[in-house]
Amino acid sequence: MSGEVKNRIGGVEYKLNVDDVKVKQNQVGANFADFNYVGKEQIEKELNEVVENKSVKDEVETDSGDTSKVNNIQNDKYQSISLPSGFIFYDFKDLKARKFEVRDLAKMSKVMKTESHKLFKEVIQNCIDRDVDSLTPGDFKYLCYWLRLNSYPNSPMSINWKSKYGNDNVSVINKSSIIKLAPDIKEDEYRKWENEGFVVPTMKFSAIFSQDDLSEDDDFLYSNAQYFKGNTWDEKLKTMEDFLEKNGLEALNKITEFDKLVDHGVQEEVTVTDLKFHAPDYKNTLEQRIKKLKEVISSPVLDYDSDEAALLNLNLASLEEEYSELCKKMDSGEEVPAEPETIFLEVDAAEFLSPVLSAIH
Repeated sequence: MSGEVKNRIGGVEYKLNVDDVKVKQNQVGANFADFNYVGKEQIEKELNEVVENKSVKDEVETDSGDTSKVNNIQNDKYQSISLPSGFIFYDFKDLKARKFEVRDLAKMSKVMKTESHKLFKEVIQNCIDRDVDSLTPGDFKYLCYWLRLNSYPNSPMSINWKSKYGNDNVSVINKSSIIKLAPDIKEDEYRKWENEGFVVPTMKFSAIFSQDDLSEDDDFLYSNAQYFKGNTWDEKLKTMEDFLEKNGLEALNKITEFDKLVDHGVQEEVTVTDLKFHAPDYKNTLEQRIKKLKEVISSPVLDYDSDEAALLNLNLASLEEEYSELCKKMDSGEEVPAEPETIFLEVDAAEFLSPVLSAIH
């Protein structure tokens, strides 16, 4: 038998050379994958993508807002992530995550428009195989950085900052910039605290702190109650009340102690250097600052108390000393580099999600 059969799969035409099909004797049927045909590699690739997309679609969907369900991940797009907590606070010891994909864009757009805490959690939920509400805020924040830096490798995070020399700078934040902070407590020690009624805060109870109308009194209560056992805020408040009634109000110090032990997450500060620093320019800047500060101190209009006057004079002395040292180095021909500075990362949901959205608008 000889001939040629044309067909189409996924919009790609292929030609099946019947002469190439060889079926072993006594074999009832032949596997299609054993056939040789023009375009076979591309067709198999498309078919595999269809299977992958189907398996991903079959994950437990959280678009309905039911984040209590956990994805059953069977996909090589997911990889194991090491969390800052070391998983010592959980009843699971691993977590898998995938990068943001096109199918996440719709919900990302809603997050950008509404600034919804709930929707933001759902975006993250769709990318992991564990219940996002069970995660600690520290692990959640690290996961956000991981997703941001790995999903948009060609759109690095950037931070705008002003140096102490007065120059505006932009620094790029990459994977090496993100330092994980581990808790100062071992798992067995944490279990002892659990027996006393303490637990680490989780994302399940995080939404309340994003409310603009939260009173100072409520903020105080919830900020402390989040460290106690309970499936609802009422239960947590009751556990805290019982604990304080038994141990006295001074036992609030135990909450502070526990918080320090379990604290973990991301070190949201980076060391940077002013790339625009130019010693002669900074010399002029110091001269202007010293001149202006002297005018303020000697002004007859402004009335300062003794503490304020002492502080102003202290600042003046510091500027004059820095100016003197700078002049000595410049006069001797010594190279004067910019000193390293520490800046704090203040990253919100928009920064985590915006690169891909700005690209499509």
